[in-house]
Amino acid sequence: MIERVVENWLTNAGERGGYEIAFRQLLSFQGHRILHKSSHGPMEQGKDIITIGPDGIPCAYQLKAERDISLTTWRKIKGEVDELVEIPIQHPSVSNDSPNHRAYLVNNGYLKDTVRRLIHDSNRVAKRRGFPELHVIQLGDLVKDFVAVHGRFLPSEPQDFKRFLELYARNGRELLPVGEFSAFLLSILRFDEKKLSKSEFRRAIASALIFANYVISPYRETQNSVSVINGWVLVASHILAVADKAGLSGQTWRESFDLCMVGVEESFKTLLVGLKGKDDFRQGDSLTDGLIYRARTTLLLGYLTTYVHYLRLRNEKSEFEDEIARFVERERKHLLFWGEAATPTFLSIAWYLEAHNQQLDAEGMILSITQAIAKLNGPENQGLRLPDPYHAVDEVLRMYFPLGQEGLDDISQEDFEGHSYSLRTLIEWLARRLRRQSLARLWEEITHICFSEFVPDPVWGTFLWYSPQGKLHHRYPGRPQSWKDLLNQANADRSTTVPELLRERPQFLLLFLMVCPHRLAPNLVGFLDEVISSASE
Repeated sequence: MIERVVENWLTNAGERGGYEIAFRQLLSFQGHRILHKSSHGPMEQGKDIITIGPDGIPCAYQLKAERDISLTTWRKIKGEVDELVEIPIQHPSVSNDSPNHRAYLVNNGYLKDTVRRLIHDSNRVAKRRGFPELHVIQLGDLVKDFVAVHGRFLPSEPQDFKRFLELYARNGRELLPVGEFSAFLLSILRFDEKKLSKSEFRRAIASALIFANYVISPYRETQNSVSVINGWVLVASHILAVADKAGLSGQTWRESFDLCMVGVEESFKTLLVGLKGKDDFRQGDSLTDGLIYRARTTLLLGYLTTYVHYLRLRNEKSEFEDEIARFVERERKHLLFWGEAATPTFLSIAWYLEAHNQQLDAEGMILSITQAIAKLNGPENQGLRLPDPYHAVDEVLRMYFPLGQEGLDDISQEDFEGHSYSLRTLIEWLARRLRRQSLARLWEEITHICFSEFVPDPVWGTFLWYSPQGKLHHRYPGRPQSWKDLLNQANADRSTTVPELLRERPQFLLLFLMVCPHRLAPNLVGFLDEVISSASE
């Protein structure tokens, strides 16, 4: 059964983003050291991927997505193939005095017999001229190799396989169900098994990443970049959970984590290319799309500004920086705070505004959502309340538009009165900006809201969508509250309470909170506040 799934996925995958990340994971698992991934520019020289093989021989791969490479197709790609074979690898890790390398043409389809004969004849000529032969990896080879990587790290229980098939068959235009995806990843990673060897951990991580390619493919096909980003961030966070829980060395997991981040970066570029020149995001019924438009725009603003922070923390800059700035300026009037799951989104936008000398606008925006939580979840509100961060935007919108949603969880039956998971974080964010008077005006309403925070225990539970253990803390704000004490608390150095693997990767932390907003906590946001502000100076 799994062979049929892999073959179906490969047959429908494109070369760029379709199966390239999974193929790189396959090479890494086979012992290759990946040196380079082409951006498909004029300097590619026919080489999409360059590696050092397990035996120390340099290898170059060109990836294609042709169902059948016919003679006509071969003539179109022959120039690239000739470059793959004849031009030596140019890379600092490859010796210039060793011109010979292994050359591979990889295709998720097959070769026509005429093309196979041409390659055979060309290889004889290449050998006489001192060039390497061209090796071909076809669909059948790929299926066999991918299945071999999975080994025993497959969905082992009926419910796990059922969950996988349902995820793989989902409508790619919807949001990725991150809770279901997380549960599936845990089943592949064998998170409950205690005695896995180093090689088994490598195989489990590789298998999870390749399975993620299968699950993410429907969203990639529809260019649902937000869901693709969410998927790769979730795989990356589960890799960190395994690494932290098992105390793995970076050699075991870092290459797979980095491949997840490649998926994230490529998805952001796809998103930005799709947004370029687009001024209207309304779709469907004009009578109902107003709220949906605002939610969609808010999500986009959150992810785009998060991408800016991600690059800035890596000392990089987006080629789309001007387009992002125009989009933020034009669309931020449509922001919608649909629930506490939107808090990381608003914080990301606020940090972006601060970095662009719009301090008052940033603070005003955070003040507005602080007031919204205090009012809407306070005792005097008799209408709809703000859902907690465990409820994603699609769930919240179903609360406003329930028609045709029979059988789905109705969060309107839950009671969100009198507590908040993000209010304390927002108050401390404002305190660090010395908004004493603004907070004083809101304090009476704030005192009716209990601060809630779930602290995973052990620490590796932080990286998971659902932490199996931890403590739920509740406390009410001071009444009255000393400004000095609040300021000291807000400015306290709590970086040591941030999990080490996140502290080492601040550029990943905000992405993680965008996908898992229920992990937002004062210590994580305080740490991000410091590093993002420092990067903006």
